[in-house]
Amino acid sequence: MTTEWTAHNYFNCTDIIKTLSANNALGLKRVHDGTDNEDTVADLLHDVIHNIYIMGGLDKPDWEALRKEIDDA
Repeated sequence: MTTEWTAHNYFNCTDIIKTLSANNALGLKRVHDGTDNEDTVADLLHDVIHNIYIMGGLDKPDWEALRKEIDDA
């Protein structure tokens, strides 16, 4: 993946985190397969961003920065 695309992915992920955080949505319960569990939207976002990193859509420093941003929100 090109540097342009990884930067695009990084800034889109940042926007998602900030938008959900501003609307107090990161702490919402995640519904998985139609059932409630202890996971939150923040946990779901963490998983999605981690998968983007694994697939080469983010570099390691960006993944670590986004993970911290989710944890700090």
